[in-house]
Amino acid sequence: MKLSLLSLLSLVCACAIGCVQGTASDDASVSESFSLPASPVPIPPGVSGTVDTVQTYDISSALSNLGKIGGLSVSFPSSVLTGSDLSFMNHVKITMSPQTDGGGMPEATMVDTDVSGTTSVNLPITMDNGTMLRYLSSGPVSLHFWFTGSIPSDGPTLTYALTAHADISVNKSL
Repeated sequence: MKLSLLSLLSLVCACAIGCVQGTASDDASVSESFSLPASPVPIPPGVSGTVDTVQTYDISSALSNLGKIGGLSVSFPSSVLTGSDLSFMNHVKITMSPQTDGGGMPEATMVDTDVSGTTSVNLPITMDNGTMLRYLSSGPVSLHFWFTGSIPSDGPTLTYALTAHADISVNKSL
């Protein structure tokens, strides 16, 4: 009986020593600055127009590396547009599409909102976290921005910042 109990105790200790469990979380931001294109035609004061631009973002390798560590859950708590004067704009739409095949993922709306602000506006993300993760993990993505308002003729510089919050759970045997 002592031998069996000793064998069982050894097995329990080996399992306890040979397993790693834990969770970690971290926030990461990616931001890009770009010049808003000037309106192709002069827009009189008080008249609304729309200009668009496409920017490339790629955080796929960072997401892939995190996914190799353990189970990955990502949320996107912050989506912010800043500039020296944003009072000219009243609506922002952003769509996302993979630059590669992306498994047949179509262009999808990420942000579509009315805005008002002077130097910074929060842009609520309408795309669910799982879909955002799938697109951003697929490789480089194109973010297509549409800005509506009294577009200035000088093409101001804007910065778009997206913050991701990652939770990683690890449960590995050694």
